[in-house]
Amino acid sequence: MMKKLFLLAIFFWAVLFSAMAQRNFHIEISGGPSRSFLSYENSAFEPYFRSNTKWAWQGSLRGFYELGNDLELGVQFDLVKRNHWRTFLYDTVSSLSFLGDNVFQMGFVLRKTYFKPNQTGFFWQLGSSLIFPPPAFNPTVTEDPIDGLETGMVINTLGLGLNAEVGYKILNRKENYFTAGLRYQQGLYNFQQLNAPIFGLDGRPGVHQVTSKGSFASAFLGYGINTSNWSRHKRKIPKRYYNQNKINAVLNNLQDRCLAVFLQFLL
Repeated sequence: MMKKLFLLAIFFWAVLFSAMAQRNFHIEISGGPSRSFLSYENSAFEPYFRSNTKWAWQGSLRGFYELGNDLELGVQFDLVKRNHWRTFLYDTVSSLSFLGDNVFQMGFVLRKTYFKPNQTGFFWQLGSSLIFPPPAFNPTVTEDPIDGLETGMVINTLGLGLNAEVGYKILNRKENYFTAGLRYQQGLYNFQQLNAPIFGLDGRPGVHQVTSKGSFASAFLGYGINTSNWSRHKRKIPKRYYNQNKINAVLNNLQDRCLAVFLQFLL
């Protein structure tokens, strides 16, 4: 598994450096609040034993290659904070077993922007990501199945998600830019399942199942950097928002008036 991840990372970086060498490349950093979607089911003690998720955060590092017509192909690396909380009531006990918090994923995206004349505009983005399962915290395993269910981490494999974004982009004079938008990712299958043993105070056993497909929703703010500005020969020149010829004409007129006043004073 580690060898495959290493080769995949090398491939991603090769794509990045190839695009940067052609100077049609943008680097983008973004982040914001996010909420993961987990599924919960108890084999007993409903509703005395529960799980829930709370708002957390998500951050992304992306690289975009310009294809033309405001269409871009990109690679993205995401870190999604996934908060898995458990609720214990007075008549139920359990081991402290949780799904891992930090979910790392990477994939490809396609973005289309609709620019207005003032260099701002809406964009949409579609992509897919490989989701790497984080280790669970204290996955307790019992010697025998409970209610016919095995305990511990019964599913722990690579996940796959499809994601979509909508947002707004604002370019500055050097064609760096700000972004703001919304994102949703839908996991295609359960890539993690934790079966945590639970017990009533009378000794009755049960299983608390927590499953994840890697689905989440988030809002984000971001900043993009045009790497062509790193080259002296291809550096973007800030656009002028005034007419240089008109300014020269005004200065010449002012100079003539000053000269006329000075000559009149001498005479």
